[in-house]
Amino acid sequence: MSREKGDVAEKLAVQYLCSLGFVILGRNYAMRGAEIDIIAQEGDFVVFVEVRARKSARFATPRESVTLAKQRRIRMAALRWLQEKGLGEANIRFDIMEVLGERPTLLRGAFDASE
Repeated sequence: MSREKGDVAEKLAVQYLCSLGFVILGRNYAMRGAEIDIIAQEGDFVVFVEVRARKSARFATPRESVTLAKQRRIRMAALRWLQEKGLGEANIRFDIMEVLGERPTLLRGAFDASE
């Protein structure tokens, strides 16, 4: 997916999350070898959201593209972000935002904080 299409999907995801009451804490947090698309707060949870977009699910759903290796990199970046913010004891969750066409679907707790 092109960067431009990714940006459009992320903007749609942010709008959707805000409509659900999430507070956006950050976007596109990057460290060497890893990036977190959206960091948000929902209630007592800091939520790390991976945005995945596809035109259709004909070959695979967007969630299926979040491999174990990708999950591991997201976890590493999340831990670094939490340390930088002094939030090491925060309740955390990892969600995936699927965007099929222009339809967002949030998968809460899509993968665990531990491997």
